[in-house]
Amino acid sequence: MAAFQSTDGMSSKTSRIRVVVVDRDHDELVCNTSTLQATDLVEIAAETTSYSLASSLVDRHQPDFVFLSIDEENLHLIDKIRSSECPARIVALSADEDPDLILRCFRSGADEFLVKPLELEEVQDVFSRLKTRVVEKTPEVEETGRVIAFWGSRGGCGVTTLACNVAYALYKNDSTILVDYHFGQGDLSVFWDLQPAFSFRELCETNERIDDTLIDSVTSQHKNGLRLLLQPQDGQPYLYDEQIICRVLDSLRKRFDNVILDIGHDYDSASILFPYITDMILITTQEIPSVILATHKLRRLSESGIEFDNLLVVVNAFSKSASVTLGHITRALDRNQLITIRDDRSAVQSAINQGRPLQDVSRRGKATKDIVRFADALSSQKPNKNSLQKAESSNQRVLFKDVPLVEMTSQS
Repeated sequence: MAAFQSTDGMSSKTSRIRVVVVDRDHDELVCNTSTLQATDLVEIAAETTSYSLASSLVDRHQPDFVFLSIDEENLHLIDKIRSSECPARIVALSADEDPDLILRCFRSGADEFLVKPLELEEVQDVFSRLKTRVVEKTPEVEETGRVIAFWGSRGGCGVTTLACNVAYALYKNDSTILVDYHFGQGDLSVFWDLQPAFSFRELCETNERIDDTLIDSVTSQHKNGLRLLLQPQDGQPYLYDEQIICRVLDSLRKRFDNVILDIGHDYDSASILFPYITDMILITTQEIPSVILATHKLRRLSESGIEFDNLLVVVNAFSKSASVTLGHITRALDRNQLITIRDDRSAVQSAINQGRPLQDVSRRGKATKDIVRFADALSSQKPNKNSLQKAESSNQRVLFKDVPLVEMTSQS
C-alpha cells in the first residue's frame, strides 16, 4: 500500500488519509463526513459549505483527497483545484447520474465520480484504487506492459471468445484490460452483454488530452472485475483518427501489465497497431479456408519485414478426428509449434449466451483447461525476440516448455 503525507509532511505507513469535504448542503456535508470517517482511515482536514473557500482550503491543508459535491455551477472548481500545487485526488459527488455530467467531471480533471449518498464500500474501493497514485516515483526508465493481440485468420474462428477468456485468466494474477479494437462492430459489449454509457468513441471525439483520468472515465468494469474498453454497441460506422487510436494504446500499455486486444481479422486495420504489439496470437481452425488465410497473413507479415517478440498460432476448437490434421496445418504454415484449444462447443456457447467467462461456466471443461494453461504460459514467458528467431531458423522448440496444449509437427 502507498504511504500518504501525514499532518507534519512526513510519509508514514500508519498516517491517515487527509480529506477536505465540500458540499453546499449542510445535511449532506455531515452525512458525507460521517461515511468517510467510518472507514477508520480518514482524517477530515477541513470541511465547508462554501464553494468560494474550497480552493483556499485545499491549498492550505494539502489533503490527499478532495470530496467535492458537483453541479452545473461549480464544475470549474475541479479544474481550479487540479491546476493548484496540491496533488490531491478529486472525487466528484452528485445525486445526479446524468452520463453527460459524469463525463464532464472526468474531463475537468476528477479522478472518480460517486453518487450521493456515499456508500462505505464504494469509498473504501476508491481509496484502495487511487491512493497508490499519490506515491512519488523515483526517476527511472519507464516500463510498459505487454500488448497481446488476438487476430483471426478469418471471421468466425473464435477471436473474441479467446481474447475474453485469456484476458480473464490473466486478470487473476496481473493488471489486465481487454480492449475492443474491432472497430464498427462492438463485439466485446455484445459478448459480455454490456451496454456501456461511454465507449472508445468518446475518446476519439474529445479534444482533451488523453490521460489516465479520461481513459478511466470511459472504461467499463465487468461484474467479474475485468476492466474493458469497448466499442459502441450500435455498430455504426465511424471514422477513427489513427493518431488517437495509437495514443490510447500507448497510454494503456503504461498502466497495465497486460493489454489484450481483440483486433478482428482485417489486415489493414490491424497493421496500424503492429508497432505496439508484443505478442501476436494468430487464430485458425481446422478448415482449409481458415488455414489458407492464415498462411496469407503470415506471408504478408514476412514480406513486410514485420516481427513481434512472440508470434504464436492457435488452432481453436481442435479435434483429433478432423480431416485437416495438425500435421497438415504445421506444413501449410511452415511452423514448428502450434497451440491447441480443444473443441468444447456446448460449454463455449453456454458461456457466450450467459455473457460470462468460460472459466465460471465450465471450470473443468476441456477448453477451459487449455485456455488457463495458455494464459499461465503467457504469464510466465517473457518475450525474447532473439530466442524466437533462433527457434524458427533451427526448428527448435523453446517457447511454452512442458505445456501440454502445445502440439508438435510430428503429430498428425
